[in-house]
Amino acid sequence: MMRRTAWAISAALLLANICNAQCHSPPDIDNALKRSPTAEAYEALGAYFGKRNEMACALSAFEKAIELRPESWEAHFNLGLALLRNNQAEPAATQFREAVKHNPSSI
Repeated sequence: MMRRTAWAISAALLLANICNAQCHSPPDIDNALKRSPTAEAYEALGAYFGKRNEMACALSAFEKAIELRPESWEAHFNLGLALLRNNQAEPAATQFREAVKHNPSSI
């Protein structure tokens, strides 16, 4: 129970930061994060912001997904894409290497 409370607090803080950055998540993802802040929900949030070219918000969401599930090759890959779109080639390359490390067939 304590761990779930910590995740909920963390999710609330991230959502507050996102709102302060003028990023507005769609209600379905927002509700999913409030109910159960999972890596998958943060990946969906990152994808949502990425499609809208809101890279600061996408980066934050993908970083949170990796924090929750460090072995997620998809989260590393998507963070790499967001970093690349944000003209951060070196950190992007690091994330792509992490994605391959966690799923060698992802190349």
